Amino acid sequence: MQRQLLRQFIKTEDKQTPRDQRFVATLESLIGLVWDCACKRPKRSASTKGVNLNAQRKHGFCELCGDLTEFAAFMATVAEGQVNDAELEDNKKLELSHQYCTRHKPKLANGEWNPAYRQAKRSLAQFDLELARLGRQCAKRSVPQAASGDSLIDSYFYHYLLGQTMQPADKAELRHQARLMVDSKLSDRKKQMLMLQCSGFNQSEIARRLGIERQAVSKALASIPEIFHLKKRKRQGKF
Repeated sequence: MQRQLLRQFIKTEDKQTPRDQRFVATLESLIGLVWDCACKRPKRSASTKGVNLNAQRKHGFCELCGDLTEFAAFMATVAEGQVNDAELEDNKKLELSHQYCTRHKPKLANGEWNPAYRQAKRSLAQFDLELARLGRQCAKRSVPQAASGDSLIDSYFYHYLLGQTMQPADKAELRHQARLMVDSKLSDRKKQMLMLQCSGFNQSEIARRLGIERQAVSKALASIPEIFHLKKRKRQGKF
């Protein structure tokens, strides 16, 4: 609820005055505190009668995306009283992961390795990199500050997040965005192309600017999902 109210405030009232910035920062801190408290369970607690699970195990997000871990998702369902006796018996027999969600669990039900886990694990470093960039840019939207080391890439993150209301406290949304970027193969080179295209450069000009063939630019831009494209704006000098 606080996240929803914060988004509404940013859309309708936020004028980036010192007072507004303090208000947003305070809400983000409170949301973060609530989440950390939810992840740390008291030593003497029982999830519900009849559930033989260790409530002290780590609760939180999957290491590879923005979904709750398999164990955290199940415990949330238990806490809401949405688990019947049959489901309890079945889940008692399972070893619920506190590192990965159901989609990214290393082994499938048949004992074979999960292809989605292997793919996500190979791109873990890139996932962490994109997540850090998104987090830095969300923390201060007024200037590019993804700290990628490239002005075009920093500008891409700046313009990409301008039309969104994500805040640093929106951990799940940020993790989902980072995973989507990685799975969509949105490389730094493609981010540069998108930023140049947004700035009014045509494909031939983008190719010359980046030192590649125009056909490579055309192919790369066509492969990028529409969600990552930026709205074109008037050309304003060179990067």
